[in-house]
Amino acid sequence: MSTNLTTPSQLMPFVQDGQLPAYLQDGGYQSTLDNQATGTSVDRITVVDGAIVTDIGGVRSSPSLAIDVVVLDAHPAGRETYRAYYEGQYKDGESSPPACFSADGKYPSLNADKPQSRDCASCPMNISGSGSNGEGRACGYFKHVAVAVYPELDRVFRLKVASRSLFSKELNGVPSPLGGNAWGFTNFAKLLQQTKTPWEAVVTRVSLPKGQTYGFFFTPVGYVNKEQFEKIKELQRSAVMEDVLTVEVSGTPAQTNPAGFLPAGAPAVLPVPPVQPPVPPLAPPAPAGREKWMASPTLPSAVKDWIVQVDDSTARTYLQANYPHEV
Repeated sequence: MSTNLTTPSQLMPFVQDGQLPAYLQDGGYQSTLDNQATGTSVDRITVVDGAIVTDIGGVRSSPSLAIDVVVLDAHPAGRETYRAYYEGQYKDGESSPPACFSADGKYPSLNADKPQSRDCASCPMNISGSGSNGEGRACGYFKHVAVAVYPELDRVFRLKVASRSLFSKELNGVPSPLGGNAWGFTNFAKLLQQTKTPWEAVVTRVSLPKGQTYGFFFTPVGYVNKEQFEKIKELQRSAVMEDVLTVEVSGTPAQTNPAGFLPAGAPAVLPVPPVQPPVPPLAPPAPAGREKWMASPTLPSAVKDWIVQVDDSTARTYLQANYPHEV
């Protein structure tokens, strides 16, 4: 076996973002690397130390109070959310994965490191007051929102919108630090639906009017022009949209676990409890009183004939004195 290192001049050099050799350029070859989950790095808009920053490949922009974007899509759709529980105090902007998470808000994902329960509804981290300082729930509600920064509109970013924005009760919005009102995400979507306005046609200002704890709020500012609108529709069709919207940990798309909680090393199918033998029906109650006396095999027939002619109290008195075992 040779231990000599290859001289670079002997090879076509590998250059990041460079051209592939001719035999690989037709794209027909499928490598075993394609089956490896190496993680998907998506561009993000997040909060660091109370200010909004963009994060492109780990390179963060200067912090700002607000950022103008165009909303492209959101996941899960409609009223649905996903859930995530972080051990310790979660801080937006950190990249550490949650201990447990759910892609459908109903069951822990099969990819969760530390599932906390069989299902989200009965999870102790879903109890009101289980959050930090006894407030809220330890397991939060989230939604991924795909946006493009305006006016560049050249790449797709992920906004992670949390429960206090999703479930904001301020139907008329709250004052924005840069003027006008800002709405929680669900109320912002309702506002646009009421005017039949597609969100991909609106420049939206994202800010933190209630502070970092409450997360992103949204202010419709104005409409994009037709040329920009066409560019936005192209972004919506781009492959990166799926990566931005998908709920994932360590590069593996989340899968729900409708079978319930499966601890590490547990079998894929939960054991079926043994079938219990059927409980035999209870025996009918023994006859009592007159019915018992008339059915007795030891009581003379003449006594039975007499019992028919008297009341129960008289018969009982007679039997207690003469046939005590029958009473």
